[in-house]
Order: sequence, then structure tokens, then C-alpha cells
Amino acid sequence: MKLLVKILIIPILIILLWTGLRLTSLKSFRIPNASMENTIPAGSRLLVWKKNFKPARFEIIVYHNPDFDTILLPKNPMPYYAAVRTMGKENVDKEYKKVFVPLEKREQWIGRCVGLPGDKIRLENGNLYVNGIPDNNKNVKKVFLMKLSDAASYNQKIFDSVKIRKEDINSFSNNYLFPATPEQVRILLSKTKVDTSFYIVDAKNNADNMIFPFSNNIKWNKDFFGEIQIPKSGERITLDINNIPLYIRLIESFENNSVVIKDSLIFINNKKCDSYVPKYDYYFIINDNRDNSVDSRFWGFLPENHVSGKILKIFN
Repeated sequence: MKLLVKILIIPILIILLWTGLRLTSLKSFRIPNASMENTIPAGSRLLVWKKNFKPARFEIIVYHNPDFDTILLPKNPMPYYAAVRTMGKENVDKEYKKVFVPLEKREQWIGRCVGLPGDKIRLENGNLYVNGIPDNNKNVKKVFLMKLSDAASYNQKIFDSVKIRKEDINSFSNNYLFPATPEQVRILLSKTKVDTSFYIVDAKNNADNMIFPFSNNIKWNKDFFGEIQIPKSGERITLDINNIPLYIRLIESFENNSVVIKDSLIFINNKKCDSYVPKYDYYFIINDNRDNSVDSRFWGFLPENHVSGKILKIFN
């Protein structure tokens, strides 16, 4: 009888334990976009540990995207901040209603945490450097251009062999544009007659107003960015009129202070300041599919309380 009770109770306990974990700590999460291809294909399902934790450098994490703390109604696919930069604040305020979204309700994305608190991040000619050391991630994809010798040189089977899909290739005349890793490019060039080939990179000092920190005085783009140091809890940041665009949202939105700039002076909570000490740690996200990713280059620092999950398992 006792043996029978044990046989019945053990499976029930296992089911209850698993149900409890599912409700409190585990979540199944489907990747909605291609920002991490080739590493993780769009549509893959993840098993995620839903607890705040401190990511390791270059770890892929799940996070609440801070750009979605305010959305627009009627529904606009762009978050409030991107819409303001695109349409102008006056037009956005006229056409839409702003709705604040609590942290736990914000969109969850996945991304590669390339920078930890205190790290220095720089992109030069599309290449990432962390604390001055080049990133050697072989899965990084960027848009590549191949100009073929003639139309007959195009062979989709060669592209298929390196897992570049036809729908990802844009062509005009004998020019072909597609995202590819260095290894994919090497194989293609060894099997195809090519006149010209190169990665597409934005020009240095060609400022992009959609790139953080959205300042005319800081001329960054997705391929030439920084150097920037990621804020760390307790470590003082020197402030001036030139670098305040990097930190104003951190100070105001993430750490709940008021900031006023008047006559080139900075006032935090009505006190003149030339420095600030962050309360929280911050991180920096740059994804592997570099030219098809809206990451920290577009919205800035990731606060520690926005880190929402550790990936335990990937199901392709």
C-alpha cells in the first residue's frame, strides 16, 4: 500500500513543482524578429529563467526594451521616442495619445549584451571594440554588395549552400545586396565571378538622427559609434553641456530626477551639477544581425531592472 502511495504521489509532486516553476520562474518565449540571425533564427522558441540576474559579457539575454515605456494610440508601430525623432514632437502630440507602459508589461526582446557596467564601447567601420579589444564574434552579419561579372554568374544554389535565402537578396543590374558573415562571403567569392565586392558601411561623421544620443554635436551612426563608457552604480559621471545628451534620459526617466539645462548650465532637481552618480548598473546591447537590429545603438543604455530573463534552452 505504501509503495502504491509513493508511486502515485511522486508524479503529482513533479507536476506541481513544474507548474510552480512555469508560473513563477520559467517562460517559453518565441523570437519575433531576425536581429540575432545567424546565431538564433527568427521564430525560434526559448526557455527562459524569469529572474533578474547580472549578465556576462557577450551573453544573449531577454530584456524589456526601454524604448517601449511609452506607446502611441491609435496604434503606431514606432515607440514614442522614435516617432518624435521622425515626425517631430508637435506632430506626434497632435495626432496621438501617449500611454505609459509599466515595466513588466513592456515588450520583451532578445539581444547580445556586449557591454557591462564600466565597459567602454566603440564601433569603427562597423567593427565592435570592447575596452579596446576587437570582438571576434564569427556570427556577425552585415549587408554585403557583390557586383557580378555578368548575369550568368548568379547561381542561387551557391547562396543556398551558405544558407543565404533568396528572399534576403536584393538585386539590381548585376549587383546583389544581402546580409552575410565573413565566412559566408569568403565561400561565395571563391565560387562566383565577381567584379566588385564590399560591405556597406556608413561614412564616418555622417550623423544619423535615429542613433543614440540623437544630438547634432555627437555625429555617430550605426557603424561609427563612440567611444562611450557604460554607467556603473556608484561611479561618478562628469557632466557638461556636450555630453549631457548621453545621460539625460538615464538621470530623468530611469532614476527619477528632473533635469533642466539653462545658459549651458545643468540643474538636477533644481541644483546646479557638473557630475552625477548613477544608482543602478547599466548594460549595452548590440545584436549579431548588425544591419537589421534596433539595439542600444538606437536607444542607449539598458538599466539593470530591464534585464528580464536568462536563456536556458533554444529550440530551433
